[in-house]
Amino acid sequence: MTSCLANPGCQAWLLCTQGCFEDDPTPECFRSCDTAASAGSNGEQVESLYRAAYECTCTSCEETCEAVADPCNL
Repeated sequence: MTSCLANPGCQAWLLCTQGCFEDDPTPECFRSCDTAASAGSNGEQVESLYRAAYECTCTSCEETCEAVADPCNL
């Protein structure tokens, strides 16, 4: 997450996903954040950062996470 916070494109992705958690915790919302973040000028770098964030959080997800949001099953 620290690497993501240090990257402006990934920061935008984090803000977008925060909105998903608060307003629309569906895989579609997270996918739209991914698509928007990957479309930027440094999209490949941003994608590698947010994929690492998903890998870190989603391999640690417990079943109870799905009751709040389900970013792990994108």
